[in-house]
Amino acid sequence: MSLTVCLAPANTVAYPNGGGHLWVYLHWALALKALGCRVIWLEGIDVDDSDRSPAGRRRRRGGRAVDCVATLKTRLEPYGLADTLALYAMNGAAVPEDVAQGSLDLDAAAGADLLLNLWHSAPATVVQRFRRSAFVDTDPGLLQIWMTTGAVDLAPHDIYFTIGETVGQPGAPFPDGGRAWLYTPPPIFLPEWPALPPSGPGRYTTVAHWWGGTFEYNGTTFCNEKRVSFLEYLDLPTRTPVPLELAVCLAEHYDEYRQLMEPKGWTLREAWDVSATPEAYRTYVQQSRGEFSCAKPAYVTLQTAWVSDRTLCYLASGKPAVVQHTGPSRLLPEAEGLFRFRNIDEAAGALAAVEADYDRHCRSARALVAEHCDGQRVVRQVLERALHPGAGAARTSPVVDLPGGLRNALEQNGEAGSAELAEVLRDLLDGASPGRCRVSLTQLKARVYRLAISDGPWRSVVLKRLDPIVAQRTRLVAERWLPALGLGDRCARLLGTAAERCGDSVWHVYQDLGDDTLATNPTPECVEATVDLMAELHTRAARHPVLPDVRRYATNLGMEYFTANVRDSIAALEALAASGIEPPPEHAGVAPRLLERLHRLRADASRRACVFEEAAGSDTLLHGDLWPINAVVAPHAAASRTRLVDWDRLGVGPFSYDLSTFLFRFPPDQRPGILEQYRRAVERLGCRLAPTEQLHVLFDTAERARYANRVIWPALALVREHAAWGFPELAEVERWFRALDRSHKLGACDLALC
Repeated sequence: MSLTVCLAPANTVAYPNGGGHLWVYLHWALALKALGCRVIWLEGIDVDDSDRSPAGRRRRRGGRAVDCVATLKTRLEPYGLADTLALYAMNGAAVPEDVAQGSLDLDAAAGADLLLNLWHSAPATVVQRFRRSAFVDTDPGLLQIWMTTGAVDLAPHDIYFTIGETVGQPGAPFPDGGRAWLYTPPPIFLPEWPALPPSGPGRYTTVAHWWGGTFEYNGTTFCNEKRVSFLEYLDLPTRTPVPLELAVCLAEHYDEYRQLMEPKGWTLREAWDVSATPEAYRTYVQQSRGEFSCAKPAYVTLQTAWVSDRTLCYLASGKPAVVQHTGPSRLLPEAEGLFRFRNIDEAAGALAAVEADYDRHCRSARALVAEHCDGQRVVRQVLERALHPGAGAARTSPVVDLPGGLRNALEQNGEAGSAELAEVLRDLLDGASPGRCRVSLTQLKARVYRLAISDGPWRSVVLKRLDPIVAQRTRLVAERWLPALGLGDRCARLLGTAAERCGDSVWHVYQDLGDDTLATNPTPECVEATVDLMAELHTRAARHPVLPDVRRYATNLGMEYFTANVRDSIAALEALAASGIEPPPEHAGVAPRLLERLHRLRADASRRACVFEEAAGSDTLLHGDLWPINAVVAPHAAASRTRLVDWDRLGVGPFSYDLSTFLFRFPPDQRPGILEQYRRAVERLGCRLAPTEQLHVLFDTAERARYANRVIWPALALVREHAAWGFPELAEVERWFRALDRSHKLGACDLALC
């Protein structure tokens, strides 16, 4: 994924001894890196002590800002993330150079494709700087209550995720905070948490915070303190032979609780002694025999099926966990690798059950996390929905009347051409009275809406506002080109168009195909159906008389795409070299190295062109953006159940452009199988693919063409504006090239390094 994602953790910079806290966000960051994303780690910091609020004091609990930044960089360095740190001052001032220590600034971070925010207190002024933003709630139930009572003012985001299974669902005993929530499991980056062989005799441990206070909602007082939960199980060690150890931050209260708990059989450890760094935390977890832990009483009461990322780390390490029950779950078992108890009898019974078949429960623990919480798979699905939100929930406007209410709703969103659009929608009512027709509007992403209609032949349609050039070619896809190929039913039906009077944009009204996309349901059957449609499109369009017409409007995505991007990126880097702009020390040499690489690519173009001549086959019609989110799969239809949407980037070129885009949205171990499915599909249609070695060259060429394209814009931004994000972006593109040099994407032969 050639994306830049800005990750905003919950104030790790102010918690230098929180190794477990840091792992919450390392899972996300490392999964993003493994998916090929450039990561920026964004932190807000107090550069003075003017904010005397409790929140301000908490942000400064780690000590001097300059020391906190230095420590965070040290913590991130082993994971290749030290240079990704970006800082902004909470008071809006500039971060002093001695505090920043070479970190990126907010301007650099705001150039990211996506803000992935896990801090509910991130200022709205910061969130608004990003072109697209996604929020991830890790305090399910609690956060929604805090939002409702005004204790938390969550900044507006484009899309909202939560790790609570019941958040926003009917019957939940708490409000939704006025947002539409999408569930995601917490991610665990499995390569950093290998399953270890079952250990010998040892302790069941956990790492916990002791205090958390209380809060009120709707006449009920909720307790947010693990201290209260653990003291309810004070006598548990007397009910089990299993040794229990608790690592907790008690500071000056350590002796008080040691004297209370150790006579009952508990062992207490100071948490900072065993978990101050990510490495120490991981060692402590993996040297344990398993986990025993209680949940905050509020989580037990709210029944969100919350599970701690700490528990998932134990499970990933092949260590069974016995934890307090937090509500019915679609994913979490009751007694297999993970045991969930409701009272002290169940807790003692669960510990005995684990010990009775310890090796099996160790295997089940790892399997549970691998199935549901594999970091790369979880984060990939979040990115799919965050960047292409048609697959998920979104906020819906109140029900309004069609003529006036719809126009007002669109204009409030800054959309032009609403009057012209309303005229087209009235025509679609087919005799229904516009005055009696009620509609509700849901924004799916920028310029795209779902319109639910109370009366008439179409109860739901999708509205898209497009630039005129894009509108023209996507109209021709639906009305001319796909029908000419006999595939007119393989896209959303275009029901109407409405051009804004000033000519700046055009509205398209499409049949609503729903949200059952391949991104949300990537079963083998759905993947195969999509591959079959892709093969049918490519084989039918190859050498078809419709192609000359398509070429008049579409981009050439073949060998010309490669040579043009390489040529233009060389020109941009040469302009940067001539400007005399000096990079920061950490990025010294990146531009000359990229330039040298691109010159090698240009010299290699003739070899690649020969492979294209032999293996690419005839040009064909290309979707141009074949992500799984753009394949809509009807859940119970027959063979013709897949349809493709969002043809905005269609092109003409070799089949390999679409196929490579599609393949690299899947894990590496699945790609050979998908390629083989495509090979069989085109053979059934009378065509043959080249050997895999040559296909590898085609896919590699498409990837390097995209990377070359990503060189152009930061280089030009440096020349024109001295953009602070330019050199970090170039360094990230160089990393992509190096990763591609090392890859054996489809089990094919090595390529010359370019």
